[in-house]
Amino acid sequence: MSASSKGLQQIARVLIGGVLLWAAAANAINPSGVLEAIDGLLPATGRTSWFLVGAAGFTCVEGALGFVILSGRWRRVSAMLAAIFFAILVGATIRLGMIAGVVSDASAESGDGIATAWWGTIRNLGLLGVSLLLVFEIKGSKQSEAHAEEPTEGGSESARAFSLVELLVVIVVFGVLLALALPMLSRSKISARQVRTVSTLRQLHAAVWSYAEEWREALPYLGYAGEPWRGLTLDQTPAPASYFSQSAYYINLLYPSYFSERADVDQPGEYGASSRQSVHFMTPYRMTQGAFAAPEYWRGETPPTDLALYRSVRVHEALFPAQKVLNLHLLSDYFGAGRRGEDPGRVAVVMMDGGASRRPVTDAFTESTINRPYGSIPVPGLATVGGLAGRDFE
Repeated sequence: MSASSKGLQQIARVLIGGVLLWAAAANAINPSGVLEAIDGLLPATGRTSWFLVGAAGFTCVEGALGFVILSGRWRRVSAMLAAIFFAILVGATIRLGMIAGVVSDASAESGDGIATAWWGTIRNLGLLGVSLLLVFEIKGSKQSEAHAEEPTEGGSESARAFSLVELLVVIVVFGVLLALALPMLSRSKISARQVRTVSTLRQLHAAVWSYAEEWREALPYLGYAGEPWRGLTLDQTPAPASYFSQSAYYINLLYPSYFSERADVDQPGEYGASSRQSVHFMTPYRMTQGAFAAPEYWRGETPPTDLALYRSVRVHEALFPAQKVLNLHLLSDYFGAGRRGEDPGRVAVVMMDGGASRRPVTDAFTESTINRPYGSIPVPGLATVGGLAGRDFE
């Protein structure tokens, strides 16, 4: 074998093995990308729990192949090259599927998902080309080595090559390690998400309080006082939104002067258009609707007819600040019970007094709601009996 051929095979081996090991480690730490891609490539009727098995198996094989290739003991495992081609083609198909838009819009909403998809496709196709070149080089080198070398007793090539059994053992070991690591990593991700949610709620409370200090204790307000049918005004421009939808739009009065991290409170794709690319946006960190109508408005079964009750409410009107919700996260725990890892028995809230936590859901919380017109949503913590002067928790 020529020096150039040996150098080419060495470079190809390091490149392919390194990328496969890196990809396997990335998928093991954060498998959501693989699961979402596989989930998006198949119709809803075909989605089963086997996706988890398939993703874990794919990651195990990917890691085992990378390890075997980097070790240098691989030249006689012809089935391995076929597996490499299969893994690369599957990866390229998944990436192309993401580019075609079969995965959720949220993954590509800001352009980051598309860029990642293109990078993954180019990487996989590049590896495929290198692998094909490597196969042709190996075939040529084997023909020349057959005339130049006589195998020693016991077979020197066999000593350097992985047997099929050894390859399977490596795959099984990767599988066991992955099975042990994934639950712990999953719990860590869920815990980190919960901590981040509570931290964001605490920052929102600080932002709202800073706003209120500058506006004589008034909470953020986007409506037309006494004229709820007119909807909202954003930057002094009428907006086609219901009066109480300012529970989600209030964030536009805080960002960026009082709250600078838009990415922490924005939800791209959750409400349709590309909210990260729009000037005004909604947030799942909803503010209590009691901030947009006087406490008297939220009492009694029949909505009051006094239009003067549709107004901005001030901080001092909260009679039970330690028991009244100011903001809550509408996508986690109790409200996001269908999502993996969420706890329906808790709710992420920050109270009027600044106490932020994941509180246990109680009967007092779920039963303290009231129906009102003009876009009010009868959700615990948002449409509370008594409004800002009411109590969500005992």
